[in-house]
Amino acid sequence: MSYASGFLKSVSLVAVMAGGALADDAPDVRPLEEVVVSATRSEQELFTIPRSITVFTEEAIESQLAFNDDLGQVIGRLTPGLSGGVNGNFNGNGLDQIRGRRLQFLVDGISQSNFAIDFRNDFQTVDPRAIERIEIIRGGTAVYGLGATGGVINIITKAPDSDELQGNIHADYIFQPTDLDDSSSFRISGDLQGGSGPFDFRINGGFRQRNTAFDGSGDIIPSDSNAFNTDQFNFGGTFGLNISDTQRLTFKANYFEIEENDRFLSVGASPVANIPGTAVPAPAGAGNAAAAAAIEAGEVEASPEFQATQNYVLSYRDTDLLGSEFSLSAYYGRIDDDSETLVFGNVPGDPLGVQQVATERYGSRLTIVSPLEQLIGDAGGTATYGFDYEAFTFEQVNNLGLPPLTPDIDTDSYAGFLQVDIPVGPWRWSGGVRYERTDATFPDFEISPIFNPNSTPVGNQVAGGTLNFDRFLFNAGLVYTIDDTTNVYASFAQGFVIGELLRQIRVTPASSVEGAGLEPQVTDNYEIGLRGQVGGLDYTLAAFYSESELGSTFSFNEEIQATEVIRAPERIWGAEATLAYSPSDAWRIDGTFAWQDGEFDPDEDGDFTPLLGNRVQPIRFTAGVDYTGIERLRVRAQALYGLSLSNFPDDATAFGQGNTGDLFLVDLAAFYTLTDAAQLRLGVQNLFDNTFIDQTIQLRNQTSTFFNNPGRTVTLGVDFQF
Repeated sequence: MSYASGFLKSVSLVAVMAGGALADDAPDVRPLEEVVVSATRSEQELFTIPRSITVFTEEAIESQLAFNDDLGQVIGRLTPGLSGGVNGNFNGNGLDQIRGRRLQFLVDGISQSNFAIDFRNDFQTVDPRAIERIEIIRGGTAVYGLGATGGVINIITKAPDSDELQGNIHADYIFQPTDLDDSSSFRISGDLQGGSGPFDFRINGGFRQRNTAFDGSGDIIPSDSNAFNTDQFNFGGTFGLNISDTQRLTFKANYFEIEENDRFLSVGASPVANIPGTAVPAPAGAGNAAAAAAIEAGEVEASPEFQATQNYVLSYRDTDLLGSEFSLSAYYGRIDDDSETLVFGNVPGDPLGVQQVATERYGSRLTIVSPLEQLIGDAGGTATYGFDYEAFTFEQVNNLGLPPLTPDIDTDSYAGFLQVDIPVGPWRWSGGVRYERTDATFPDFEISPIFNPNSTPVGNQVAGGTLNFDRFLFNAGLVYTIDDTTNVYASFAQGFVIGELLRQIRVTPASSVEGAGLEPQVTDNYEIGLRGQVGGLDYTLAAFYSESELGSTFSFNEEIQATEVIRAPERIWGAEATLAYSPSDAWRIDGTFAWQDGEFDPDEDGDFTPLLGNRVQPIRFTAGVDYTGIERLRVRAQALYGLSLSNFPDDATAFGQGNTGDLFLVDLAAFYTLTDAAQLRLGVQNLFDNTFIDQTIQLRNQTSTFFNNPGRTVTLGVDFQF
């Protein structure tokens, strides 16, 4: 099978359609029932799940890497409901939410999200070329739990699919015509797989150098807090042992590292005036101009920013254990974010501090899928049930000899769940319950003066203790099959998260953690949808609504220069659509539409106002065209159009109260098959070299991140199979 036809067999062309895939040589689609997802804890036919699903196959991911190898861009560009991405951003500004609510980002089932105090760096924890499959469930899910209020993105790293010894090598040269010398970057990656008898393996590795980035006007883009001017390294592998025809033992490991090698600081940015920040060079490790001056004067030593992520999973699966499917996994994950330099201008004698942040988690997941007839008798359908446990720790220290910015936290989370799926004629009913409990333990601590030594809580002694949060969470769904290619569905699902506890407690005036008023967030999510196929057309339509009596919205406090959390009633609604159409064997057209809106009541007086811009995104359209009418050649053009959004006064200066104009971007790529084992790639991102500020950044209205995105960027690549 050629690379082009392999790409077309990905789920509805780069998997933006929640419907089937193309056959090798015709525009007909495969039955939707053949597509399965695993993010629901057990493999299910896509067509039977009462919620919106997006699946990216390995071929689809590889195709998007011709334009951009930033994972957030790969996912965010083509997933309706996911906030727009900021190219290269070290944290996930904008990419941390689905349908306006926090998502749970998993790598091989291990959460990368930090619910204690979220830095939004989920998408910078795995190399895109290490990924085999991406599964996205939109809307709260009581099945998976542990923070999935907006949805789940499950990254599945590459596993062996052949016992023969074989491998791949990918090499890329990336540059911007504006400044060829300073922008030139490269990456190389590859994998090797094979097996012998019951044992098989697949290992992968890669190195990516990112140099200076330029906007469409040829100006340097600031790189502070971004992934420009960095070196990235990834190494991982999957090792499997087939114990019997039904039993398999699998071990997965992945290590991903980002290290800064230079930095350009943003100076003079102005969201209100819509003026992007200009860039000035500074030593690696400098957080802003004051920090750069302190480093250059020898007053303080700073290290480059460094982040390392490691994940390990050991899984056992038996597809026929007393008539049931049994799976058990144990995992360990750690993220170290070392030597990030911050300026603490109110700290006498030492204006610069270096913080070290570390999160660590380990746990296990048990899932059993049993035919209902085993439990009830003659009933049809299945029951999925199991138990989850996770221990999580977080610490954030500094080199100033002052109390840490936030206290440490240790949590233990427990959850049990039962999910039932029953087909009755053309109807399919599903529903379930999950009980989730988290025990959060804090030490005694003192409110730190790092942000503002004059604020009232500074120096406040807070007695530690253990807080307990628990909820029963319910979900229900119904699917009605009109015919073999069309169905409608409706669902309800609750989500539960104890997010941002430390962001709230680090400035509490209370004398103990028990008196700090910490409460979890529970969301109710509703969705209705239609999906199907008509001839060569695949389509999905969905409408959603979610509400929370105690929502969680970020707000930046200018006085203390810190992000705070507003807890208030909120509601979010919207609609999404996808389509893919094949008018002939040589042409394929795809597109998506996403609209969302929301409001909250910060004063809890019944007067709702628009949600801040870091929660609600503009209406977005995407469109793509693939042409394979020339032998050995495939060409893809894709476009994004984001409508303007104006919910706030034009002169608003507060965080999240930004407005945005229209945005139109075009990308172009060509793939040429040299031989069965070699392919050339040419990709051009931002084809027309537009100078623009990402809409997500404009809506955030935050001076420190208000700068342009990259201009025209070219990727030349070659792929080898051996």
